Amino acid sequence: MYAYTGRHLMNTAEKVEIWNASDSLEEFAMATVMNKYAASSWAYHQRKKGQHMKYFQQQISPESFVEVWNASTHIEEVMEYFNISETGANQRRANGRKLKGYEYKKLISVKDAARDALAAKIGEAASARNLTARGIAKEFGISIESVRYIVKQYNIPIARNTKIDPDEFAELWNSGYMIKDLAAHFDKTESDIRGYKWRLSKTRDLKPATRKIPKKR
Repeated sequence: MYAYTGRHLMNTAEKVEIWNASDSLEEFAMATVMNKYAASSWAYHQRKKGQHMKYFQQQISPESFVEVWNASTHIEEVMEYFNISETGANQRRANGRKLKGYEYKKLISVKDAARDALAAKIGEAASARNLTARGIAKEFGISIESVRYIVKQYNIPIARNTKIDPDEFAELWNSGYMIKDLAAHFDKTESDIRGYKWRLSKTRDLKPATRKIPKKR
């Protein structure tokens, strides 16, 4: 199949390449000197023949969307196939369920799947070796803040620190950590931190507690 563009005859492979490089049906129609209805019909038949033809957002039918969704492993596959955002994919799923009554299997992102796997490993390690948040952070090479988030989101029981290292406390306090941050960091209550800070201030040079955590530029 050939199309005349005013410069040369264009074969099917060239048209498919232009289709997949275009951002809209209108853009493809202009590039190939076709009206958009003929272009849409041509693309439909090419897909029937097994050609890989991306979908433009306005062309995504509920039927094709639910089929691709349920055949995918992660939501990124749906996003890439239809060239849409995660928000757009989830919105189309919600519309298909509400308006058409379609059933969609549960899909999560690659990032969420990786976090689920990490949470499972953290849970196993914390249970087997009675690890604290700091021990988990060190073993898995992640920040204390990340450990806190995962432990809270997945309700993972971990060991609590029994002692506060005075050097570490002084360093964190003087670098701008607030009481609530230190309480989370050391697995203590804010009252514990205030009491410890008061006792430590008798032997260490601690800055006044009148500052906020510096904003990153």
